[in-house]
Amino acid sequence: MTINFYPERRGKSSTRKVMVYLREKQAGFQYNPNIKVDIEKWEKNKQRVKRSHQNSLQINNALQNIKIKIDGIYAKYKSEYPLGSFEEFKPYFKEIIKRSNIDIANIEDEDYKQSILLLDAFQEYIDINHKLWKNGTTIAYRSVRRVMGEFQEYVDRKYYLSDINYNFYEKLHDYLVNQRLNANRSMTDKIKVLHAFLAWAKKKARGYRNIDNFINMIYFTC
Repeated sequence: MTINFYPERRGKSSTRKVMVYLREKQAGFQYNPNIKVDIEKWEKNKQRVKRSHQNSLQINNALQNIKIKIDGIYAKYKSEYPLGSFEEFKPYFKEIIKRSNIDIANIEDEDYKQSILLLDAFQEYIDINHKLWKNGTTIAYRSVRRVMGEFQEYVDRKYYLSDINYNFYEKLHDYLVNQRLNANRSMTDKIKVLHAFLAWAKKKARGYRNIDNFINMIYFTC
């Protein structure tokens, strides 16, 4: 089965619904997950919105989340009905969505939260704001993002927004002090940049109580 995303072709406005097309061989059907995008900022080949699109991180992760959920529903269908046809999958799929009251594009569920990489969110924050910042501010934020990348390489782990907690802070603090040998002033400046970014991330990705706790904690340590 293939899963593709395409904005509606017709419409007076540049804002269009994104339709999900499910196809296997000659059979197929479409599904409306209630996501709208600006078609001028839609990347046809990637089937995602550009970073310059408002709320691009949420939209692109929601689209990925949709694919994950549909793949899961289809796998369940094939396990229950090994000889079932794709035509028979359509009513099964719609019944699953209806019966479970699934918001398939829900950007606050655990699948979505786990899918937001810290560095991706940090880059979007920079892309959105750099035109409003002075050059020195942009350089500072890019520098901290680079340090965060080096930190992840050092601990051999990719962090997601859902991973931001006290343990993360302790490891980052230890890395800055003992590996990068940052002076207190330099370390404090980096933590303050991270603090500002996470305050933005908290608004962008609702439901992150862990970020709330983290922000409150580092506010008193800077």
